[in-house]
Amino acid sequence: KTLKNGTPINLPYFDFFNYSGLQRSVRLLYTPSLRIDDLAVTTESIEEDRALLSYSVKTSDECSVVVALSDEEGHEVACANGASGELVVSDPHLWNLRDAYLYTLTARIMDGDEVVDEYFDTVGIRTVSIEDRRIKVNGRPVYLKGFGRHEDVPLHGRGFDPVFAKRDFEIMKWMGCNSFRTRHYPYAEEELYLADREGFFVIDEVAAVGMLVSTTNYIAATKKAEKVTLFDTPETAEPMLKAHLAAIDELVARDKNHACVCAWSLFNEPDFSSEAAVPYATEVFEHARALDPQKRPCSYTNVTAARA
Repeated sequence: KTLKNGTPINLPYFDFFNYSGLQRSVRLLYTPSLRIDDLAVTTESIEEDRALLSYSVKTSDECSVVVALSDEEGHEVACANGASGELVVSDPHLWNLRDAYLYTLTARIMDGDEVVDEYFDTVGIRTVSIEDRRIKVNGRPVYLKGFGRHEDVPLHGRGFDPVFAKRDFEIMKWMGCNSFRTRHYPYAEEELYLADREGFFVIDEVAAVGMLVSTTNYIAATKKAEKVTLFDTPETAEPMLKAHLAAIDELVARDKNHACVCAWSLFNEPDFSSEAAVPYATEVFEHARALDPQKRPCSYTNVTAARA
């Protein structure tokens, strides 16, 4: 679109600087043909002296899989055979807000005594839910205090910087915070691993921003007369929905095991003033719920002027 003064603008509208180009490290991985493709773990239940975890390992072909869980000192606390199953942990050390504890879950493909492939991830034993209009961790209510952040640093703009990331966490802790939202895109995975370790909750947001047909964002979104939203026409809504669902696939696939992720944010300030937004949003929310093995809460960030 071009403004009256000849200035070209990008639609949908962004109310922050939207960078381009490579912003994070790129790594090339060499894997064997028989390999571990994915690993998922969920805390099913927590009792006074035991926790029950379920796991699932996806491999490139049928094979023998061994899974082991180790504590922070490296001692094995549970093990199992098979590509899916359960792990029972006695006297578990739970992950909590500002009181993090991480176990290491290791999956191996075995050929006799030989390890064909190995994959490990750090996991926290914890549950998260919304009950009686309260967020609960391990069955106890918590109060989230934090920010909507951007993944920017003063020296080079967007992109993960380990020094600045650690500095941000220390500043947030100094201010008494325990959480943040990754507005308006997924952050670098390293940032989530740091949140795991620091005991922060993260509302993990997909890059669904700018869903307002407007160059002035909130103001134009309030004008209902003769207004068409991005959800009204198939030419706009159908390709947008396809990309939206694919982005959620990638987000959940990457971040599902992080103890820090307490909820998914599936939209940022969309213009939901049209009835056409209802089936679109319904499909997005149902899709995200079906993907997540931990069944975390799903949310979106609302601007009240853009609701029906």
